[in-house]
Amino acid sequence: MDLKIDKPTLRVFYGSDFHADFWQYSVDPFFDRVNPEDFDLFIFAGDVGEWDDSRCREIYDRILAKNKPIVMVPGNHEFYMCEYNHVLESIDAYAEANPLFYFLEDNFVDLTEQKIRIWGSTFWTDFQGDMQAISVAKRRMNDYRQIMYRRPHGGLLLESGDTVVMNDRARSALVEQTKDLPADWSLIVVTHHAPFCESTPKQYRMPDYMEGAKMNKAYTNDLYDWCERKGVYPNLWIHGHIHDRASYIVDWENERSCTVQSNPFGYPGEQNHDAIKKHYLELSKNEIKMV
Repeated sequence: MDLKIDKPTLRVFYGSDFHADFWQYSVDPFFDRVNPEDFDLFIFAGDVGEWDDSRCREIYDRILAKNKPIVMVPGNHEFYMCEYNHVLESIDAYAEANPLFYFLEDNFVDLTEQKIRIWGSTFWTDFQGDMQAISVAKRRMNDYRQIMYRRPHGGLLLESGDTVVMNDRARSALVEQTKDLPADWSLIVVTHHAPFCESTPKQYRMPDYMEGAKMNKAYTNDLYDWCERKGVYPNLWIHGHIHDRASYIVDWENERSCTVQSNPFGYPGEQNHDAIKKHYLELSKNEIKMV
């Protein structure tokens, strides 16, 4: 997909985890802080809300009404209280009906004027190959109680093994769809789940033998070595899911680097919601600037 915005520099909102279904009466808390007129493009890294909740789509509707393009990846909560593939089909239909809405799930959109590819996916995690982490997540995470998943035979609910397969599929798509990117282009990756352990909020970091550390592996991947092996070097990686601000740089030994950003809104009363308006991007040819 191509997205042509005929401006030399784009002012871009990026954020995640609004959880519109938790704001009982209105989505105004978002628009009180984020004015669609201030931005040329919106990037959402998941958990804007349960997709079947009208408040989730109201956020998108109000931005699209201002003729502002949106790039969106679903988070885990978009699938809550619904069947997984039904939600994908419903979001795809919404995108078909709204040409300025770019739905990314293991695919990409190209900003042709700025020479930037935006690749996106929910992404999930592989639990870093830790079978104990898989067991803990199955027992403790709502994902495996709230999301239905149709299959030819077996249970009705999404399972941790399913999301491991989705993570593997997403990784393969990321490699295949970026390997031929021209050298003078930049790459932005947008996922709901975090790419590196450094995204784990400090208050949740603990020794690996503790159950909380096992749970962290349902939120963050550990892709440093994988990126090197596969030759995947995004210039910028935007993610959500952790409900905490992340801003750091990953450096590889070949002198390539990736800036990682998370800009969550959060549940009602969870944090200072005003922080979401403090961070945005400026995109131009050969430059991605964090503001």
